[in-house]
Amino acid sequence: MDTKGLVYSRSPTKPLVAHRHTYGIQNTTAMGFPVFPIMPNFALGNQNKKDMAQIVVNDEKQEVTLPLTLSELIKQNKIFQPEMVTVQINETFIEREDYDKTPIHDGDKIDFLYFMGGGSR
Repeated sequence: MDTKGLVYSRSPTKPLVAHRHTYGIQNTTAMGFPVFPIMPNFALGNQNKKDMAQIVVNDEKQEVTLPLTLSELIKQNKIFQPEMVTVQINETFIEREDYDKTPIHDGDKIDFLYFMGGGSR
């Protein structure tokens, strides 16, 4: 049967039943097992597409995959002593409790800052 580019997923070893008129929307069965169709790329639009973004971290350009939170960026960059770092995004300080819910956007300028204390003479 010509499936017109549709792909069904269940097992690579079991034959699959496809219905040409459904364009991957209707569930069907193969050898008694449920088969859940995978939509063809043209029907998905941007649902599964991850966006790439260019950001600047401590004056160095980086390409990251969005969606991304500040906490995830800290882990990706293996920031030394993350509990001691202060973060600025586009020259705005971010509160530590907001790291998990602060999204990173394309073009953001992020600075990881460590405040150093000094002594007196």
